[in-house]
Amino acid sequence: VSRGNSTEFFATHTDNLRENASAKRLTQLRADIVKEYLVSQGIESKRVEAKGEGGKYIIYPKTSTLAS
Repeated sequence: VSRGNSTEFFATHTDNLRENASAKRLTQLRADIVKEYLVSQGIESKRVEAKGEGGKYIIYPKTSTLAS
């Protein structure tokens, strides 16, 4: 699972290969792409850390209307 060579960081593509990945792996890939984007915009790579939590921390309680 990867972004490939595209420079369109946030574009939706339907031609990507699909494979199963854990929530941890998926959130790490998302974090890596955001870091790559920030670096491409001029932010020094050493100033940004990409860390995927994989559903470890819940943003909203399950009973919240924002949870879905």
